[in-house]
This record gives sequence, structure tokens and C-alpha cells, in this order.
Amino acid sequence: MRPQSSDFSVALDISGAIYPLQAGEDGTFSGVIQSPSGITEMSISPLLISVGGPGSNGALDSTGQISPVEVVIDSNPPVAGPFEVQTPVGLQFVDGMVVDPTVPLSPYVTISEDEARGESITLWYWRSGLDDTNGDGIADENEYLSQQKDLSVGLTGQQQIQFTGIDVSELDNELIHLYLEGSDWAGLTYQDGGTGGGPGAENSWASIVVAEDVLVGFAGVGLGTGSGASSTFGLDRETQDNIDFYLLPGSEHTFSVRLDEPNGFHTIDNITVFLCGYGNDQGVFSYSPYSSTLWSPDDSMLTPIGATTEQVTSTVTELRVTFELSWDFLFDDDDFDCKPRVLVEDGLEQIESPVLSSLSWRLDNTLAAVPEIAEDLTPPLVEPDGPNLYLGQGDQFSVSGAVYHQGTGIRLAETTTDLAVSLSVQYGGGKYESSALVDSEGNFTIVMTLPDFPPVEPEMALTTSIINGPGNSHSIDNDEASVTVDTTPPTALFNLKDFPDSSLTVIETHTMDSVTVTVTIMEKIGMFDGPLEVSWEMVRNEQPVLGTENSGSLPLISSDEDGRHIYQGQLDFTPEVETQYQEGDKVSFWITSTDKAANPVVGLGGPDNPRTPSLRIVDFLGQYTREVVTPTKSPYVGETIEIVTYWENPGKLEGTISVGLYEQKSDGSWQPSISTLLNGPEDVYLPPGSSSVKANFEYQTWQRGQPVLVLVVGEYVNGNWEGDFDNSNYQNVEISGIEVSSATSVDQSGEATIWLIGALMLIISLMGVAFYVLRRAGEDYYYDEEWEEDEGDSEN
Repeated sequence: MRPQSSDFSVALDISGAIYPLQAGEDGTFSGVIQSPSGITEMSISPLLISVGGPGSNGALDSTGQISPVEVVIDSNPPVAGPFEVQTPVGLQFVDGMVVDPTVPLSPYVTISEDEARGESITLWYWRSGLDDTNGDGIADENEYLSQQKDLSVGLTGQQQIQFTGIDVSELDNELIHLYLEGSDWAGLTYQDGGTGGGPGAENSWASIVVAEDVLVGFAGVGLGTGSGASSTFGLDRETQDNIDFYLLPGSEHTFSVRLDEPNGFHTIDNITVFLCGYGNDQGVFSYSPYSSTLWSPDDSMLTPIGATTEQVTSTVTELRVTFELSWDFLFDDDDFDCKPRVLVEDGLEQIESPVLSSLSWRLDNTLAAVPEIAEDLTPPLVEPDGPNLYLGQGDQFSVSGAVYHQGTGIRLAETTTDLAVSLSVQYGGGKYESSALVDSEGNFTIVMTLPDFPPVEPEMALTTSIINGPGNSHSIDNDEASVTVDTTPPTALFNLKDFPDSSLTVIETHTMDSVTVTVTIMEKIGMFDGPLEVSWEMVRNEQPVLGTENSGSLPLISSDEDGRHIYQGQLDFTPEVETQYQEGDKVSFWITSTDKAANPVVGLGGPDNPRTPSLRIVDFLGQYTREVVTPTKSPYVGETIEIVTYWENPGKLEGTISVGLYEQKSDGSWQPSISTLLNGPEDVYLPPGSSSVKANFEYQTWQRGQPVLVLVVGEYVNGNWEGDFDNSNYQNVEISGIEVSSATSVDQSGEATIWLIGALMLIISLMGVAFYVLRRAGEDYYYDEEWEEDEGDSEN
């Protein structure tokens, strides 16, 4: 008779730990207990905690001694190895393999179990096209067929199982997907350990191509040329001259190969590229098309970066592998060119390319620090001229540039933290050096200060050298930069012997807008290329005239080996502000250009000692002086009078005044005199220093009163004379004092008549004498000392 659930309570002793259980009817008990963690074995035994229900008396535990049960904890799932098939050379992995459709597929698998093997294992398979019941091309889980095999139950270790008789005869270059199911005694599955695969093409434990196995081949036109769109092999090398080709350590490169595989590119087992041929692992990498795995040996000195494929035709695929060579790659200038080879493994067969001489390459691991610009850091600053610099002793300067690969001329793309460049110069009897680190972009800037004493030779090479080059790199020195120390300033010469008219002795005011200037600079080491920069200003009473400073340049016309540089050109010295020249005015002229070391011109013509040519005032000062009216200033209406005007030019420049006689009428309009009307304006030519030059005009009176007669000065514009009737130039002259009267009856008194006639005769005689004297005087021009020799040619 068995007790009721209320008559007892039971627990489980697990290695000394007590876990209560649930009492059931008819003396049964049960419970679910999580096994303790961190242990591999445990002993368990039941334990009566109480006997008899409430109110019971005399109940006893008669269980006696129970032997504990020893339990092994299995935390390791079973492991399924890869599927294999039997070949002429033994078992081979079948995943990605091409198998013959005429032979049923009989894959092998080896399983491993460390604790207790399960009872059976199941193979699930799906044949493309054949088992695709819904025709969607997808290996659905409910479409898989299976085979089950028994296992040696409870045993440990490995067991090999063969599945047989899978019919693949109806598959033609089609896939079959396989996966496994099963568990050990602890219920752990193969999938718990990450093996066995699963349903679906992407989860298959093996995918096999069923087709007639055709050997892979190299495909493409131009086999081995490495050039053109259809080349079988390709390698992106660098070159400067199309003679020597290079790969760069630390930079990405790409190798390409085209393969013809009718069974599909993914059925190829392995493609190995030997960039430097057979013999060692340097430059070796491999690619597995089926698993898309890219790797290289540990000592290849090469890092695979990535692989891509392109379907060229239905059977031809191009593989492109990107890689980077290490700076530790061993290669010297004395080594022979590397010539690639390619090895392809396909099943039990393999093919290899010929030596790809047309893709031969050298490793460009020789570096050079190339100076690009040198800059003066000590005022006065010299404009940089590439890597060449002219300096003074004790000047500080900098040299900037970049690190380049020597063979290709390509800037260094990968730098190290301690990569540096040294700059050195042999100055006098000593060697002076300075250095700086190279930045992440391969640039460097080095600052150096020259000794404060003159060198033996002015021009010295600046040498740049690599320090702490990466890996097994090499370096060469570069001496393209140079510094020239110029301690002698240039001097200026105003050569009166060879250039008497352009050496700035005297400047005449009438030609200030176009003065030819010639300056000879003595400078052996060198002036800056281009024109000579100069400045000037007017000086009056030894003080500069405000607003007259200006500048210009003189082109270089010749240089010789003795350091003689001749500059000549036209300069406009006309002040930009309105200026009235005065006797004693001068022009202060100095040279602002320096030599290539920024030394200014010293001595005459330099900034501290300007050339000061005198100004000779040469102006045309033509002007009106007086007039003579004949026969009278009191004419009658209708009478014609002659107005003789006199002009002079006290200046030193000849000129012509064009003038006409006009009458301004009461309404403001202008009416030409009879002579101006008939003959046009008079052009009065006035030589330098001339006076009493006459211009005759006739005026016919027409109404009584005082006519407004004006000498109007004008000029010819496009062949037409235009008078300045507004007197904007303040040169017009009014002829005043003329009074026109009406004609009156003559006095009948004889006495009055006699006196009148006598008086008129006397006046006429006196006027004739005066006219004769004045006319003779007007014909005698006078000139200053520069015009005396032409006096006889100046009479009117």
C-alpha cells in the first residue's frame, strides 16, 4: 500500500545541496531542478524529509541506505565535420566541388562527441530543379528530402558515417544543398555547436555542383600582356618613363586575372598569385572563390585588402584583388625585377600561368626629401624663388618640401611618427645642420640660421636627407636647393659718358611726362629679374613737395658677366597734384629695388642718397601786351579802323596763339570783325623770348557808341577753329576806348575851316611818324641767349 501525498515530503540531495521535490499520489514524487553551473559531475539521491501526515503517530522512515546516482554534466554539443566524397586520391571535401552526375552521391561525414553520442543522425538534401516543388528557385525547408543513419549510442570520440544513393543523374550543372540534424544524449544538437548547417542555400553545410567537370583555363585576349580591356592579367604599376615600372610599399595596388570556368567561378578551389615569382612567400596571396576568402602567408610582406569579381561572359570571370605591400618587403636596387605568376587549383587539377614578364616590377622603396620652396625669415624679406634663396649673413630661413618615392616621383602616402628630414649646408669650414619631423601628408618644413660671418664662396648647396625611414626603405640625398649669401650691396651709376641725355642731370618741365632715364647697377651676384623699381618726388627749398611722390620702373636692357646691369625707360615725372614750377625746384630720384639678398642700393641713387636733377622751367608764356588803333579811336559810323595788337613770349618754349577779333552785341551774340570774317583768325607765332609780335585786325563801325571788341583766343579742333568765347582760359582781351560818332555838318566859318584843316594835317603827319616808328620797333624781336643766333630769321 502506498502513502498519500500528504503523508510524506521528499527532497533531492545533489552533491550535498538539498532541493525540495513535489509529493504525488500513491507515493510518487517529482520535480524540475536546474543543474548547478560550473561543475562537470554531480551525485544525486532522494531524501525523505518527513513521514506521516498531520496527527499521525508512530510513522517511521524505512528507506534504508540508497546508493547515489553519479551524473556527468554534458555542456559540449556534438560536432559535425565537413562533407567529403571519395575520389581517386581519397576523401576530399565536397563543399563547392563539381561531382559527376552519372554516379550517385554518397557523402561522408565525421562526427565528434566528447560525452555520449546520440542514437542517429539525419542528412537533409535539396536538389536544384528536381526538389524545388514550388519552382521559385529557393531551397525551402519543406522541400528537403532526408536519409537517417544510426550511431553507436553512448560512445565518445569520432564516428564516420556514409550516406548513399542520392540520385543526381537529372542535374545538369545544378546545385545540391546538404545539411545535418541530430543530437547527443544530453539533447545538444550539432547546430548548438555551430556545425551541421541548416535549410536554405545560405545555411548549407555543403553545396555541390553536379556537372561534367571541365578544367578551368585562363581567358582573355592578349595573354600575359597586362594591358588593355581584354587582358588576361593586369597589375596597376607606376612609372615615370614607361621603362621602369614600380609598386609602392604602403600604397594600394590591384592584380587582376580572367578565368574561364564553365562550371562556375565558385567551383574553383583556390587562386594563388606569386607577385615575385616562385621561391619564397614574399608577395604571395591566395583567394578561394567558393568561400570568397582572401589570405596571405605570414611572411608574405603583403596585406590583402579586398577582392571583387566581374562576370565578363557566361563562363569568364575577372578577379581583382587589392593589396598593399609592406615597407619590410626586402628589395634592393641590385635585385632583379619581380615577375608575377598565377597558380589555379580546381579539384584534383591545377594550371599555372607563364612567367608574366610584361608585368615585371620593382619596389619603389627609395625615398628622397625634395625641397620645393625656400623662404627668408629675416627682414628685409626676400621673395622666394623656388628652392633657391639669396640671403645675408646671419639670416634665418626655412626650406619646405615633401618626401617622394625616387623611382616614380610620387609623394609618400604613408608616414611614420619618427620619420624626419635633415637639412645641411657646408658654410665656410664647417657643416651646419637642422632637422624636422615629416607630417602625416609627407610634408616637412625645416628652419635654419646662417652663421654671422661671410662664407668663402657665396653660393652653397642645401642638402636634404631622410632620417628614420620606414621599414627596409632606402634614401638618397637631395641637393636641388641652394642658398647664396650676398654681403655686398649694389651701387648705381649715372653714366654721363655713355648716356649723357638720360642720366638725370637736368629735367625740362615741358618734357616731364616723357623723360628717358638710364641707370647702371653694379651687382655681381645678382639683381632680381625684371625691371628696376624707382621712386621720386619734387623738392623745393630742400624740402619735399607734398603730394608729388610717385614711383615707376625701368626695363632691363642688358647685363654682362662683370655684374653691370643697364636699365633704361621712359618715366613721367609730372606731379599728380597741380603744381606751379619755381626756379630752384628739383626732383629727388632714388632706387627702391634690392639685389636678390634684399640689400638696398648704396651711394648715389640709393634710398639714403637720392639723385637730384634740377628742374629747368621751359614754358610757353605767350600773352597780349598792347594795341594801337588807327586812324582814330573816335571814328564815324561806317568808317574802318585798324587795330594793331602786340604779343610777347618771355618763356623758353615756342608756341602759337590763334586769335580773332569779335564784337559782342547787345543780345550777347558774337560778330566777327571784317578782317576775321574774311581771313579767319590770326595765328601768332611766338618764338622763345620774343616781344612786340604784331597781329593786325580791321573793324568797320556800324553804329554809334562804344563797341565791345574782344580778342578771342581759340584753338583748332579736328581742323576747325573754336573760339573760347566764355574766356574759360582767361586769355581773351577786350579792346576799349573806341567811341563811334555820327557824321555832322562841317562849320561854314572859313577861319574855323582853316584851323580845322591845319589841325588835321598836323595830326596826320604826327600819326604817320609815330606809325613808322612803332612799325620799325615791332619788327625787332628779341630773344634770350638760346635764340640770339636765330634773330635774323625772326623778323615779321
